[in-house]
Amino acid sequence: MKEYSQIQSLKTALRVLEALTQFRRSVPLSQLASECGLSQSKLHRYLATLADRQYVSQDAKTSEYSLGGGAIRLGLAALKQVDLFTRVNNELEALAARIGQHVFMTIWTTAGPVVIRWAFSNDRLAVHTMPGQVLPVTRSSAGQLYAAFLPRAFTQDLIDRELAAIGTEGDYARKLLDRIQAVAEHKFSRSVGESESHLLAVSVPVFDWHQNWIVTVGCVFDLATAPEAVNAKLDILRGFAERLSITPALNLTVVA
Repeated sequence: MKEYSQIQSLKTALRVLEALTQFRRSVPLSQLASECGLSQSKLHRYLATLADRQYVSQDAKTSEYSLGGGAIRLGLAALKQVDLFTRVNNELEALAARIGQHVFMTIWTTAGPVVIRWAFSNDRLAVHTMPGQVLPVTRSSAGQLYAAFLPRAFTQDLIDRELAAIGTEGDYARKLLDRIQAVAEHKFSRSVGESESHLLAVSVPVFDWHQNWIVTVGCVFDLATAPEAVNAKLDILRGFAERLSITPALNLTVVA
């Protein structure tokens, strides 16, 4: 009987933590009690225990509750076990074979987007961007995805620097900013002759939970490739990204 009581207590504690994940801010005891279906006195006892283990934090001024550092550490440990890079990297060769184009993968660094791998198809198209090369944020298909989806604190300095080099108030700068806005809406990007003058590149994002981190996957075409052929391959990229993203239901919509 004692063992059953302990299990029920654990289930109740987990219910409290799950309820706290539903709020974007700290919440008062009364609102949390309503969400959990518990009396305030009973909930307070659970919160005291969870706060002692740092899974819950109480604001000293408002007395409201939120998830604490212990919960954050637990979440980070779980995310480390779901390695987004490995998920994508393990399937890159198969993607290149299926899509019939050279496929590349990038990650974000403090210097900007970096190509970390190519998977080559039977296509004879030459590429000169090598693994380890840093790509522009605003002018590359990969960079536009990071500009659209990473927090601006990561990308803004690099964006400002690139736009300043071409004239911040010029038509091209405004075109690039408009393009980033479109990328944020449609969740894919396109670069025509900007990273390499003879290539058209398209890229899609592969997201972790809550879009806190992404890797990008893209493929390259000759500039003369028909738009219908590009969009057909883009559909394959979209399906790949949606399947491997940890965030569910990305709704990656292609626009011509």
